[in-house]
Amino acid sequence: MIVNTGGSTRAVAGSLFTTEARRRGVRGIVVDGPIRDVDDLECFAYSTKITPYAGTVQHVGEGVDASSVQCAGVTVNPGDIIFGDSDGVLCGSADTFSACLHDAEHIVAAEQRLMEGMKVGVSLHSMTNFDEHFAARKEGLESSLTVCTKICVSLIHYFCKYFISSFCFSYSSKIYAL
Repeated sequence: MIVNTGGSTRAVAGSLFTTEARRRGVRGIVVDGPIRDVDDLECFAYSTKITPYAGTVQHVGEGVDASSVQCAGVTVNPGDIIFGDSDGVLCGSADTFSACLHDAEHIVAAEQRLMEGMKVGVSLHSMTNFDEHFAARKEGLESSLTVCTKICVSLIHYFCKYFISSFCFSYSSKIYAL
């Protein structure tokens, strides 16, 4: 469920609302505005604000609108997929998510390799283009922090005795922007 409160300073959802929403089969709610009772919510809830002030129903009607909604500056359309976790909320069509999936999988794989390296003592900077990136940014140039082929060289030094065969099969030499 997506709610735009129209700038209200009062909560449009709390423990009562989310308990009823869950009873009706709602899995989560995204609110562009305040919610309350955050420790007692009965479904996943994401909001732009938290307040102790309860709201009241101002919109007379069914409470269901199958049109697009502006939420935190993003247009959410009927049928869009909403995904949220502790980092935030993503919204998009199935086609949008499908187009991003390949790149997202590579980012996750690169981050997993970075974590593996750091767990065995390899520095994050040695597995990225940090020095070049930092120098470029100091000069005011555009630059992206990337995981580069250094990750393979750095990790091989640590893994060669035990994990060289499995590591090389899982390594991709392509560079991905973080």
